Amino acid sequence: MRINISILKAAVTDNGFLVIAIDADSDSGYDMLASQFLEEAKKEGVSGLKGVLIVDIKNAKFEQGAVVGKRIGKAYK
Repeated sequence: MRINISILKAAVTDNGFLVIAIDADSDSGYDMLASQFLEEAKKEGVSGLKGVLIVDIKNAKFEQGAVVGKRIGKAYK
């Protein structure tokens, strides 16, 4: 089964996390997606990431060097 998820916004925070905002259907259960993004970043040669965090665009606020909002998916290096 293939699920289509649109990335609406993404940023690397000052503390080394890639934060990806999606239009989420639920408020949890996105750890596998975060793991897939982390593995893809590694394959592409991205260095210095501590992890990937997934947030729901509906309640996330992107600021300079940071993202405020509940993390619904997490994967750490």
